[in-house]
Amino acid sequence: MPEPHPGWAQQYDFAMSPSWARVMEPPAVSSAESGKVIDALLDIYLETGEQKYLDAIAPAAAWLRRSTIGPERWARLYELGTNRPIYGDERGRIFYSKAEISAKFARDYNWESAYKNPQTLANYERVRREGRDAMRAAATPKREKLAALERRVDGVLAALNSDGRWIVQDRWQKGSPLEPFITTSAFIANVRVLTEYLQRVDGAVK
Repeated sequence: MPEPHPGWAQQYDFAMSPSWARVMEPPAVSSAESGKVIDALLDIYLETGEQKYLDAIAPAAAWLRRSTIGPERWARLYELGTNRPIYGDERGRIFYSKAEISAKFARDYNWESAYKNPQTLANYERVRREGRDAMRAAATPKREKLAALERRVDGVLAALNSDGRWIVQDRWQKGSPLEPFITTSAFIANVRVLTEYLQRVDGAVK
């Protein structure tokens, strides 16, 4: 996004403009998602060495630093144009304080947090300070650490059903019966195990 908030939105429409999602999620720039994108750009930079990925982080990191609402604490959503923290509830409107929204939505949605952003910003500064080669050398795992991860990989592969899907037992809502689901959270967790294994094998071979 452009100034005054060069971060990333929580959700986009097909034209790649920030958009509404759930009733309490208006178009906005998200501190949580911005931190995750910075993490991804750091990973890509460390892997490829292409400076453009590191350069893209600088304005977003500066925005995160100046958008805190307390020590190492951010609002999840910031209003487009003004960069003011915003909140929402079942009424589908924008509010400017958590105190204005209904108790259920104030309680059940993670409106304010560190969102792992302190560690993300520290990692970015470490890459700038120590350089790519030093960071890659420090992160290269040793071959003897692979055994435990290999067992996790075996479990992930064994959990695939005959259609090549990971099925978990979950509920539509609290109190409803358990049912079989395909969930993005399970998919991401399992793919993360597989990609971590590939990264470690590559590092150990080198």
